[in-house]
Amino acid sequence: MRIGTWNVNYQGVLGSGRLGTHAHETGIDLMLLQAADPDALANFITHAGLDWVVTAWDAGAPALTTPGRRRVAAVAGRGPRPTSIGYLRDLDRPERMMFATIGSGPGSFTVASYHAPSGPEAGISKVDGAHILLDWVQSVDGPLILGADANTPKLDHPDPDKARTHWQTGIRKLSGRPGDDVMFGGRPEHDLEDAYRRYLSQNPGLLQSVALERPRGPLAVSHRTGRRLGSAVKLRRYDALWISRDFDVQRVDYDLESATRAGSDHALVKVDLTWDHE
Repeated sequence: MRIGTWNVNYQGVLGSGRLGTHAHETGIDLMLLQAADPDALANFITHAGLDWVVTAWDAGAPALTTPGRRRVAAVAGRGPRPTSIGYLRDLDRPERMMFATIGSGPGSFTVASYHAPSGPEAGISKVDGAHILLDWVQSVDGPLILGADANTPKLDHPDPDKARTHWQTGIRKLSGRPGDDVMFGGRPEHDLEDAYRRYLSQNPGLLQSVALERPRGPLAVSHRTGRRLGSAVKLRRYDALWISRDFDVQRVDYDLESATRAGSDHALVKVDLTWDHE
């Protein structure tokens, strides 16, 4: 099963065709999308060779009443449509997260797409969102796959104990509150695993190569920040797939350059998973 998680950078109908073609070329079976243009998703799945797409608004998230781009979280895939869908109503921007149940019975699993706001945009509500998501993750019974543009970590160190989020527990601005590291840090307070960190642990030679190239990380590059005039460009791994231990990781690929040519400014994270659900 090939899973993709991708911030598609709000491309319209014309741009969504290029994005969908790129997704089709990578052979994705199930796509977890962030920052999608709802009016362009039908064109995206046509070009991607996928059969269906559902959004947080389909799940009941309230429609935006303010002007501007209508970015939404979505899930798209091949085969039968999800048996159920939902969203997190307590989020400040509930349209930026949705979840779906794929299949039924012993072969069913839950998938989710989450798009954290950027720090300057959201302030402390970014932390609140991470805590709400954490509560939901801890409540899910059964296999779970979460694709997220977390807009963090700040430091994606090869040693998970040295990883730091932008709102790391202990910083002064939190006034003693837990930070977003409880959800997206190197040692989170849930049982999901960062699929790429697990893949590197299974391939110590690759981990060593990554650590030699970038001793302080990031482990891979999914986005570049600091592109404003006069700012230094920073390499980030904001995008990741988090998986429960039910799944085995066969391969993980971050391809920022091809995704950029297709029209996004985030890598398409492609993960090959297997699982025994007998």
